[in-house]
Amino acid sequence: MRTKWSLADFLFLGLATRLATLPLLGMILVIQIVAYPNAFNDHLAWGSIVLLLLTRGPGAFSIDHPIERLVRSRRCRGLPPSRSRTATA
Repeated sequence: MRTKWSLADFLFLGLATRLATLPLLGMILVIQIVAYPNAFNDHLAWGSIVLLLLTRGPGAFSIDHPIERLVRSRRCRGLPPSRSRTATA
């Protein structure tokens, strides 16, 4: 039960949005099949919203946005993704 709430928190904050949508899609599918098979319209609406977030991303007002900009700027400058240096002999 706590997984559902923590994933919803991630979606609200925009942190790891695309990763957080995958378990929610699975949960919607299981609920549709097992618990409420007649609530197709509700699950279709929620599934559409989650699929939109999965395909388009969280947008500019999220925590993912500045992280993505930082990673892209480091790639453009030719820097490695992390600051760790490999030892050369």
